[in-house]
Amino acid sequence: MREIGKVVGINLAALLGLTVLLVAIDAGTSGGGGTVMGGMFLLVPLQTIGCFIAAIVFFVMGRSNYGLAFILASLVVAVVGFSACWGGISVVSNGSMIF
Repeated sequence: MREIGKVVGINLAALLGLTVLLVAIDAGTSGGGGTVMGGMFLLVPLQTIGCFIAAIVFFVMGRSNYGLAFILASLVVAVVGFSACWGGISVVSNGSMIF
């Protein structure tokens, strides 16, 4: 059970770091949310797939606790990443999400 909290927490911290970085870049360049949307649409699926591949590797190695932790992390990253993408766009575009 401890592995789940550790793995999910690290992945959420990485997702938070990426989100803050992309929002800062977008705000500095007046991208209107495009940098956030483009970056998150690229990085969230990559992180989700990476977690899923790590889960498969841990299952093959016989460490099912970490395998389950990475499967849960991939689901959490997918859901939270999608929400962070839309939230980041909303923050950068001052609430007007008209493209």
